[in-house]
Amino acid sequence: MKDKFHNILSTVTQKSGRSRLEPYGDLIDELRGRGLTYRDIADILTDELRLHVPKSTVNDFVRERARKRRNAARQISRRIGIPTPIVPKTATLHAEYGQSDDEVRQRIAALKARKPATTPSDNGFFFDPSEPLRLIDPGKQKPDE
Repeated sequence: MKDKFHNILSTVTQKSGRSRLEPYGDLIDELRGRGLTYRDIADILTDELRLHVPKSTVNDFVRERARKRRNAARQISRRIGIPTPIVPKTATLHAEYGQSDDEVRQRIAALKARKPATTPSDNGFFFDPSEPLRLIDPGKQKPDE
């Protein structure tokens, strides 16, 4: 079966790039490396090579080439078998304190079960969960005071 696949692959030629900028790819990469903008590169291609392309085409071409390079690098790293880093389970936020997951869950449950404070704080703020929140004008006094 593998021989059949190899025969098919050997008869198929690699498709050339669909972009008309492909023959000038190295030039465009060098110009980008020198800090030229896409508009500058489009102007150079128009003036020097009589190739009329908008700056957006140059941008798309450069981005596509960069994407192909990244994908090729990923494939190479997969072929040579670079292992992906494995983070051990013990390396968690609570590992330095020596708490297990069960202990953390128990502490969270205890905090949730706590009743909210019903006494006003030092700044005069009081929250009653059964009452809606209202804005109080500090200039107005309550009628009962």
